[in-house]
Amino acid sequence: MSKAFEAIEHARRRLRHARSGGAEAGPVSSRLDVEADMVQLYQSIRDHSSYSGRKIFQFIGSTAREGTSTLAREFAQTVALKLGKSVLLLDADPESPTHHRAFNIKIARGIKEVIKEGAPIVEALYRIDETSLFIGAVSIDSTYGTDLFDSPKIDGVWEQLKKRFDVVVIDSPPADSSPVGLAVCRTVDGVIIVLEAEKTRWPVAASTKKRILQNGGTILGVVLNKRRYYIPDWIYRRL
Repeated sequence: MSKAFEAIEHARRRLRHARSGGAEAGPVSSRLDVEADMVQLYQSIRDHSSYSGRKIFQFIGSTAREGTSTLAREFAQTVALKLGKSVLLLDADPESPTHHRAFNIKIARGIKEVIKEGAPIVEALYRIDETSLFIGAVSIDSTYGTDLFDSPKIDGVWEQLKKRFDVVVIDSPPADSSPVGLAVCRTVDGVIIVLEAEKTRWPVAASTKKRILQNGGTILGVVLNKRRYYIPDWIYRRL
């Protein structure tokens, strides 16, 4: 079993450990069923009134450290491994890419590079072992800007990816730290805003929503991440 697949299995073991109340998961995650949450999120997106024909979804936070990348990765893994969908997890953060490290994969070229070289899009896609989960990056150049998303070529890329995958998850940098996230939003099918529960201030969240809409994005919903349960989880499920 490769190190990439071991990373997925390790996450699954932590999830099972959390279900049993194990100490490894910590006081917060021990009360959370991450996999069930991700399935519910997928169903909520699928049931959205504007879902029909939509496949490319962007996850974006208002600020750093809201857990957007972790959430996007968990979502992609669950939809691929639990629901059996073909999924691409695309890293769009030029300064802090994380997914290639999580799966121990070296990315030689990204979407921007294959467009520039005229190479097939498949050369920017990296399969996680024999699963239906793939990862990739917008670019391996940490200095890339928003020009790619202002080009009509990106529409052609998205169309190719829609034909190949059931779901494309784009993990973008926070709205307050890079213009890339807001440039991405106007090219995708829908945007999921990630907010850290009990920490992200409402004016900040409202500003993020406004800026996404001003840039032509379609907001599908908001996810409150890092929720803390102050009463047993089984009681929350009955509320």
